[in-house]
Amino acid sequence: DGTFWYSTNGGGVYHYFPETKKYRNYCPANGPAHYIHESPVHMLLDKDNNLWVATWGEGLFLYDRKTDNFVNFLANDPKSEFYSPIVLNITQSADGMIWVGTQKIGLLKLDPTTKTFKKVEIGNAKELSVMCALLDRTNKNKLWLSAGGHLLEFDSKSENYIDHTEVIKGLSSGFLGMVQDEAGHLWLSSNLDLYRFDPAIKHYTVYTTADGTQGKEFNYNAIAKLSNNKLIIGGTNGMNYFDPKDIHEKLIPPAIEFTDLLVLNKPGFFKEEIGYINEINLSYREYFFSISFTALIFQIPQKIHSCTKWMVWIMIG
Repeated sequence: DGTFWYSTNGGGVYHYFPETKKYRNYCPANGPAHYIHESPVHMLLDKDNNLWVATWGEGLFLYDRKTDNFVNFLANDPKSEFYSPIVLNITQSADGMIWVGTQKIGLLKLDPTTKTFKKVEIGNAKELSVMCALLDRTNKNKLWLSAGGHLLEFDSKSENYIDHTEVIKGLSSGFLGMVQDEAGHLWLSSNLDLYRFDPAIKHYTVYTTADGTQGKEFNYNAIAKLSNNKLIIGGTNGMNYFDPKDIHEKLIPPAIEFTDLLVLNKPGFFKEEIGYINEINLSYREYFFSISFTALIFQIPQKIHSCTKWMVWIMIG
């Protein structure tokens, strides 16, 4: 209808009317007439143009256009199995179902027509928080979930999921925000660096301050893809603004320089520097040796990894 809804931290929700340049505020201070919890964290305008608001402290709200007020869900009855004062995100799949990510009771399926909820099993933990939920850009029945420190690929039709989690040391709160770029890669912010997940090959790439990230810790849900397909991600030390197409892994290997050779743990096997020697022959008495080498690269040396390949010839006759 050409109007705007704004959520605030501590001031409830504002409805802005551009034609009159006036606001209407919905918050606890306004009493029952225009009431909603003071701390909304996520809003969804569903396919039927209904506005849903997730709050940090009083569950889920639905805007009633007839009465110009909000109706509350999930926070009315503390004895209910669906009692969840903290709702973190809301997403709608292609079939019209609304998926509600909560703190402690996990993922809920909401039928917007009947206003009924159903718990969906996505883990074995008694208490499970769904920190982030993202609708896949190509498959509108697929959700990506950050839940209990895990990255889950969730099928809304079958309600089955695939766990794509890797053990990441120090990742205490799981992923705090996620967005999908035009190539289908997931960008995942966390309390421990920035990650890119490639669903096609099931591979994570980590980006640290050495790559130019604002810091190790990112803020909750402070991530977005803009209309120009660039990403903006905020953290405790600023923000990063970049085009995902410009981020490439360096595929050209650095030059390798041999620096030393120890035979039987003793140096001085050669009179000249090992770097000038083309061939080395060892007898069976010289059965143990070690080689030292370095990679001649000075940009982000901590990200250089090496491996060796040995060919062993065994006499069989």
